[in-house]
Amino acid sequence: MGTEPARYEFECPHCHERIVVDPPILAELVSNGCVFCEANVSESDFEPDESNRLSRHSTLSRSGLSHLTRLETLP
Repeated sequence: MGTEPARYEFECPHCHERIVVDPPILAELVSNGCVFCEANVSESDFEPDESNRLSRHSTLSRSGLSHLTRLETLP
């Protein structure tokens, strides 16, 4: 039996902003839409984040949701 990934990479199919989120934020985005453009998103818009590329790529968690700022995408 596999375990659920700790983080997911999300790229909005509408505004193309990219962020890494934890499972509770994934559920919030699916329920409420993209935090950048408010467009509807689905679970298929998320991929397990296995890269651990956090040097320039921020993780969005429930505690950080209220302090959201525009994130730059990685090259």
